[in-house]
Amino acid sequence: MEVKNLLNIIKKESLLFYRNEYIAEAVFVYGGNKTEETVPVNFIVEKTASGVPKISAKILKHINYPMLGAVKNLQQYVKELDKRGNLP
Repeated sequence: MEVKNLLNIIKKESLLFYRNEYIAEAVFVYGGNKTEETVPVNFIVEKTASGVPKISAKILKHINYPMLGAVKNLQQYVKELDKRGNLP
């Protein structure tokens, strides 16, 4: 299971400068035949006092893969996007 891409990333308005909330569509790829599934997700990137980002994510629709593993992969993907500065 891997996150292939995040599409249509929209940043929600927030009054807290250290907390950014987003909605998007995640493209997951899994299985031997590389099945793709696109589902709505939301995630939050919150900077802690030490400057380390804390990332939480939710998959808003059931997928044909264990949810815990998919959420962890989504969090890691968002972490990499944030590290590279590719989030709006």
